Amino acid sequence: MQEYEQLGHMTKVEEYFEPDTTYYIPHHGVYRPKKSSTKEFRKQPIAITADIEKTYRIILITPSQRDYLQILWKSDKNDPVSTYRLNTVTYGTTSAPLATRTLKQIAIDNREKFPAAAEILETDFNVDDLVSSVSNIETGKEIQKQLIELLSCAGMKLHKWSSNSKDILRELPYEAKEYHFDRDEALQGLKVQRFVFIENYKSLELHGFLDVSEKAFGASIYLRCTNSSEQSSMRLFCSKSRTAPIKRISIPRLELCAAGLLSKLMKKVIASLKLKFDGVYLWTDSTIALGGLQTDPWLLKTFVGNRVSQIQEITKSYCWQHIRLQRNPSDLVSRGLSAENLVNWKGSETFCYSLPHSEVTLDSKSGDFTKELKKEL
Repeated sequence: MQEYEQLGHMTKVEEYFEPDTTYYIPHHGVYRPKKSSTKEFRKQPIAITADIEKTYRIILITPSQRDYLQILWKSDKNDPVSTYRLNTVTYGTTSAPLATRTLKQIAIDNREKFPAAAEILETDFNVDDLVSSVSNIETGKEIQKQLIELLSCAGMKLHKWSSNSKDILRELPYEAKEYHFDRDEALQGLKVQRFVFIENYKSLELHGFLDVSEKAFGASIYLRCTNSSEQSSMRLFCSKSRTAPIKRISIPRLELCAAGLLSKLMKKVIASLKLKFDGVYLWTDSTIALGGLQTDPWLLKTFVGNRVSQIQEITKSYCWQHIRLQRNPSDLVSRGLSAENLVNWKGSETFCYSLPHSEVTLDSKSGDFTKELKKEL
């Protein structure tokens, strides 16, 4: 807070009268000594990450609006409580999206002078975090140079640079680099392939898997590449899990929750990769869930019908398939795994080279899904 005041990011209120309209922000301190961002940056061999220093606090709020950003503070327990106005964008407030909008405007205003950096600023930043990848060192250096110059025009500074290429980091000052990544000691032996493609691939497929247990449900997505020599790779791209609701619901309904999670995750992956895929496949070991997804939503009870309708809309161009429980990689997501066993995880090796076609013929009356049909009057 002393730094806030010293840098002019907040100002002590000296007036003896209260404005007609004002607002005091409830707040508390949060100490985060180390911060590293981990996002998806897996399309190219060379990864680059960085962070804009004090992004929010560089952007000033119009003075007339600062009465709505007041806080109470005292530096010592024996000091009197004082009122301060925050002068810059504050994370968590309604004005916080101004940071993202400001970066977009910086890119628009400087597109002609810094074309490569402007594109990266619009597509590969998550608020103040740069998470990108490039095909070669020369391209990486040029983007790095352009980004530094582009953001410096707006008084912004990139720091915490990190890359799997030492050449990208070599010319940066020591204090601008970040090498430290906290890791659980038990996970030191775990390695996940970051670069998910193979060279000279001719076809791309996305395969999503879902699974549930009584305690959780989850989804995982793999990217399958095949080259002209018919060599294939299938690598984990991302996964997501949710704990089961506190109010107990049936396994078939949890299966639908997992299907919804997978469909939304797949939609997000496709949008972020911006690539053409030869096939998108969604796999589950539940014949009940598959049967339900082939049912007209209006025939189903409200809870189930709403979810089936949403899933059908999102996945209408995808292919739903059945897979045996023993081959379902998302079983690990829903049932959990110790750190020691995770280190020995074999990933997608068991189904890398061939995936079966759906092994069962399904209809809307499969398994116990008839319980979710509306009763006929």
